[in-house]
Amino acid sequence: MLFRSPRHDAAGRLAHWAAEIERHAIRPEPVAAAARRWLEAHLPAASGPPAIVHGDFRSGNFLVGEGGRLLAILDWEMVHVGDPMEDLAWAADPLWSHGSENLAGAMLPHGAMIRAWEARSGRRFDAQSWQWWRLFAGFAGLAIWISSAHEVARMRAIDPVLAFAGFYPYRFHNAQVAQLLCEVAA
Repeated sequence: MLFRSPRHDAAGRLAHWAAEIERHAIRPEPVAAAARRWLEAHLPAASGPPAIVHGDFRSGNFLVGEGGRLLAILDWEMVHVGDPMEDLAWAADPLWSHGSENLAGAMLPHGAMIRAWEARSGRRFDAQSWQWWRLFAGFAGLAIWISSAHEVARMRAIDPVLAFAGFYPYRFHNAQVAQLLCEVAA
């Protein structure tokens, strides 16, 4: 039997995470609302034919062996068919760089990451689309952290990781999304 993955273009991904925010927001989320409006008004063209998108592609989901050899990519629960620019933007999100703003996952300069992505994917990097996917990555992050906080606040989960996610990464992405909105509005 074949595994069937959901299929989502940029509009579908945005609708998915917007619904998560609507369902789980405990208080008004003005930054997320402003980001959603901008994202809806500036949907990007696809970077090419649909492809498998991991959905949480970042350094924390790689299993690496001796000599830095990649052994596995973990946590496939958000896999879908869509635009691989989503994975590229998520991997480059500053939250995963741990203070190394210009390094994707605190490992690879953004320019080198983009060149490797183009070489492996056969796609051309588009700066305008990149702007959209970068903001989308922060928006999706906000949705995840808002959902985490909701589960803890409603006493549906007692996992301290979810409590932490509803605090630190939420604040980080809220500030980052606000900054990106200022950049795209300029």
